[in-house]
Amino acid sequence: MKNGIIYFIFKSIVKILYCLNIVELFKYLFSRFFNSNEKDSKILAIDIFIILKWIFIISLLIWQINGLILTLLVIYLIFMNLFIYFYYHVWEEPYSFLIDKIRKRFLNLILAICFSIFCYYYLILVPFKKHFIFENEFFNNFSTFLYSISNAFLINYDQIQPSDNFGYFIIISESLITFIFFTIILSKTFHEPIKE
Repeated sequence: MKNGIIYFIFKSIVKILYCLNIVELFKYLFSRFFNSNEKDSKILAIDIFIILKWIFIISLLIWQINGLILTLLVIYLIFMNLFIYFYYHVWEEPYSFLIDKIRKRFLNLILAICFSIFCYYYLILVPFKKHFIFENEFFNNFSTFLYSISNAFLINYDQIQPSDNFGYFIIISESLITFIFFTIILSKTFHEPIKE
C-alpha cells in the first residue's frame, strides 16, 4: 500500500468493475470463438459490441419497451459506457498515439457520448416518464430526444421538467456523466500523434 489506503480501495473497485464489465467478457469470448489475432479480434469485438448496444437502445426506443430488467440493463450500460472509457483512456497506460488510433479514440468518444444521450432519452421517455412534466399534452419522442440532448449539454429546454426528486436525479446524473466525458476523459484522450 505504498500509494495509501484510498488509492488501494479505489484501485480495488476499478478491478471489480473491470471484471463486471460485459465488454471484456464479449472480447474474451469473441477472441476464443474466432481464435484469430488477439488484438484484431478484440478491436472487431469492440466494434460489434458498440453496434449491438446501439441496436438494443434504438429497438427499445422504437417499440418503447418497458420493464424493470430492461431499465436496469440500460442503467448498467450507461455506467459501463462511462467506466470502460475511463478505464482505457485514463486508468490504463496509454497505447501508441498513431493518427489512426487517435481518430478511432475520437470516434469512440463521440459514440459513447451519443449512446449515453440515447439511453437517457429512453429512460425519460419510457420507464421514468411519470417523473417528468411535459409542457403540452402532445409531447412527442422528438421533444424528449431534444430534452435529453439539452440536458446533456446544460441547455435549458422548458418543454419538459422533472416533477420530483427522482426526475432531478435522472437529469443531474446525465449532466454529470456528460461532464465527466468532456472534462476528465476528453483531457486524457488526445495527445500529440506519433509520425507514422
